[in-house]
Amino acid sequence: MADDCARVLGGDRRGSGMTDCEICGALLALDRVVPGYQEPDCYTILRCDACNTKVADPKVLDPRVYDAIYAMPGGPPGYDRNFQYARKVMRVRDPLSYLASRQDAFWGVERSLDRVRNPRILDAGSGLGYLTYALRKAGYDAIGIDISAEAVSKARAAFGGFYYLESVESYASRSQERFNAIVLVEVIEHLEEPLAFMEKAINLLAPGGR
Repeated sequence: MADDCARVLGGDRRGSGMTDCEICGALLALDRVVPGYQEPDCYTILRCDACNTKVADPKVLDPRVYDAIYAMPGGPPGYDRNFQYARKVMRVRDPLSYLASRQDAFWGVERSLDRVRNPRILDAGSGLGYLTYALRKAGYDAIGIDISAEAVSKARAAFGGFYYLESVESYASRSQERFNAIVLVEVIEHLEEPLAFMEKAINLLAPGGR
């Protein structure tokens, strides 16, 4: 596997041929090559020195990889803390404060939602469901969506029927529901088309939504 990725770094690239940053338009540079979750996948990481964005090439990822990740007992490296959070939130009095004390992103969510007057929240990319659960325990009317059937099944089994097998794009295309806030934690790095994704997400916001 390491040899395969080394060949990519040495010039045997079969990516999409991306050259320009889709955020600011500057020229992308080679940063490194990393193995994917499934052999023999390798991903070239390109960086934009102008806006500090990095992007994987190719951007296409088999969505079945998420089912494999969430089916692994305890989770693979990088996901194991998510499984720990899912267990712990059910044993603490204030799950949202607990999460905020463990990870900066959750702290940011807690602080940002202090300014949301109405409580209807969409947790997009809800994974194992613990953040949606914590939001509901904090008094918000929250639901979670995720593209992994395995994750949604585990979330429903642990926390109830507040989770749906949907992408933001599919949910926006079929639902008239609007939310006062949309939460995206550790989602942006998984998106093939982040700008198009954000346009769809904005369509799900109620007037004045965040």
